[in-house]
Amino acid sequence: MVAMRGDRSRQSAKKLWASLPGVYRQCAVAYTDFWESYKTVIPSKRHRPVGQETGQTNHIERLNNTFRQRISRLVRESLSFSKKMENHVGAVWYFIHDYNAQQSKGLSRHHYYRITTKKFKAQQIGLTGELEIQIPKSISRLRIQGSGSRFVHGGASLQEIIIPIVKVNKKRRGDLSTVEVEIIRNSTSTITSGQLAVTFYQQKPVTDKVQPRRLKAGIYTPIGELISDLHELTFDSPSENPREREFPVRFILTSQGNNINNQEVLLRLEEKLTNTSHFTEYKSVSYPIRRSFTGDFDF
Repeated sequence: MVAMRGDRSRQSAKKLWASLPGVYRQCAVAYTDFWESYKTVIPSKRHRPVGQETGQTNHIERLNNTFRQRISRLVRESLSFSKKMENHVGAVWYFIHDYNAQQSKGLSRHHYYRITTKKFKAQQIGLTGELEIQIPKSISRLRIQGSGSRFVHGGASLQEIIIPIVKVNKKRRGDLSTVEVEIIRNSTSTITSGQLAVTFYQQKPVTDKVQPRRLKAGIYTPIGELISDLHELTFDSPSENPREREFPVRFILTSQGNNINNQEVLLRLEEKLTNTSHFTEYKSVSYPIRRSFTGDFDF
């Protein structure tokens, strides 16, 4: 406060402190909600941040909360001032300031002493007319009527003059899908030997919105008994060429196929349930098995 009057001595600080209303001699008052106390040191209606003379609770609490933050550095266990008055000036200059000094600096109402004192002509910033412009120093803010931290910024610091551009790549789950797979029968639809050749076709290329599909394939009896080797397949081709999205697979039957000769079997594709160890059927195709004899090399 003394710095604002041009004197930083300890004696002047004590003199100024004594000249304030008696209620401010006790540091604890900085933590009370007495509206009358604030009115004695805050400018009149047309120059203070709160534009009403009323003592309504919301105005008192808003001002009191802001005042606490600024003046908290003044509160010490003793009533003596710090040896470095400049440590305290910044805590209170927004609220306790000399009105005459404000007028002499040519500041408009709502502007506070030490926020800014330098004026710019319109021509200096590329405008025409008789405008005069003042910019807040550093990260200082111009307080206007409103609650909380609703401020008009308008400063010349980096965060005030730079507009960040954020690029968002949003992937909505509704746009995501898993690639479909078809079972293509080869030249014959009947199993006549210990092997079965099948081609699986991935319908679309994998993209950001079309996800790969992982399946396991095998030949099963109608009651669910596996009678061939088991293949784990991943359909993740990004190629636009349909030929490159074909996956030929050869199944080898086991000797258990002899027990179900002249019956229907199923070529079944199964997909693992998310976050489980269980599989569910994705697709299946039936094949009749017609074997005239058992191969010596089946297993």
